Amino acid sequence: MNKTIALLLSLVLVLILPLGAFSVAAQTEISINANEFFYNYCTDYWGDPITKVDALNYTYILNGGEYWPYLLQRDEVNAILKSNGQPSFDQLLNDAVAIAADIFYKEHCTDSWGNPIKTVTDDSFSFPLLGKSEWENFLTACQTAVNTLLAQNEQPTFEKMLASATAISEELNSRAESCEHAYTGNCDNTCDLCNSKRMVYKKHQYHDQVDVDCNTCGTMRQITFTGWYSQSGKWYYYENGTVITDCWKQIDDNWYYLNAEGHKLVDQWRQDSFGWCYLGTDGAMKTNAWVRDSVGWCYVGADGYCVTNCWKQDSKGWCYLDAQGRMATNKWIRDSQGWCFVGANGYCVTNCWKQDSHGWVYLNAAGRMATNCWVQDSLGWCYVGANGYAVTNCWKRDSVGWCYLNANGSMTKSQWLYDSGQWYYLDANGYMVTGTRVIGGKTYRFNASGVWVG
Repeated sequence: MNKTIALLLSLVLVLILPLGAFSVAAQTEISINANEFFYNYCTDYWGDPITKVDALNYTYILNGGEYWPYLLQRDEVNAILKSNGQPSFDQLLNDAVAIAADIFYKEHCTDSWGNPIKTVTDDSFSFPLLGKSEWENFLTACQTAVNTLLAQNEQPTFEKMLASATAISEELNSRAESCEHAYTGNCDNTCDLCNSKRMVYKKHQYHDQVDVDCNTCGTMRQITFTGWYSQSGKWYYYENGTVITDCWKQIDDNWYYLNAEGHKLVDQWRQDSFGWCYLGTDGAMKTNAWVRDSVGWCYVGADGYCVTNCWKQDSKGWCYLDAQGRMATNKWIRDSQGWCFVGANGYCVTNCWKQDSHGWVYLNAAGRMATNCWVQDSLGWCYVGANGYAVTNCWKRDSVGWCYLNANGSMTKSQWLYDSGQWYYLDANGYMVTGTRVIGGKTYRFNASGVWVG
């Protein structure tokens, strides 16, 4: 009975299929095409192919399993999977079923210490009952896999466990209905409530406490309840028989927010004096995780609060989280080290040119706008000035000599150049020629300033 029920809610929300899931069985085809099926059920939250099913993405595969038998384009889907180095959908589905079954088994078919429930008793009947709604909406393949795990541990099928739990629940309810506090007399305070076979239970409306009548002496003692309790699809937390309301509560290393009515908030942002935090599907405050909502992407740090006004690196690169904690997109960002640009995907653009209304700038390997330096690309050498923009239509001198940067910013090479009424020649390396030089089989003379003199 000490099972962490909060985790069970997460499993319910993750594994239960839509109410209309099994209506597909009456159809001979479905409107979704191969590409849509692949994108919806064979890629992860970021749209990357799922090459190995794990606890982070098995739900996509399970949700696709309801449609798979009725999808006409199964060969096309498997062809797309193969082209992305993924196993067939049947193999993906088998792996997802194995994970789902293992989670269900651990949460609903083992006791608080993880030991198999060989016989359903007063101490264990709550686990099968809590798993009932999930079981009724579980894929048939998942149910079969769970029963296989039960058989391996010499346990009855889940259907039998559920039947036993239901019988125990009905018996306790029957006792509660017939309970009458009509016993009188003196009590020596030595009766053993735990071992007495004449105990009578009375369950209160919210199961927050149980009254126990000791028939031998007429004394009624109250056992208070601490833990999660679900009612009408909402979860409440009780401490010593009292529901906790309107506050943050740390339970099993996780933080939850219980509103004024006492039920925990799920799938939403919550603001307090320290900032914004996000409460996940199970109601636990997320930490060190990306969160995507209807507006875009945010990141919550180790303290659970939304990170703002800073850079954040992940496996794909660097992104910037603005003052509202949103990932910036298609935007210039200026920090203490200079200017950067984040693209449509929110990641910092690197090793490429970027044009704006003022001209062309170069973003280096660190994503910073290069300044006062030479940049080499596929067209040759260019120079970016102090303002970060490529220098064009002008002379530029370095340690080797003078060169001319043309209209696209690249160094002019092996060409005559007419500038300010004078002719110059730029060699194959892009530098201005002086003295005597043979060009195209003819000899030309240039003065010290590079001007052609004859």
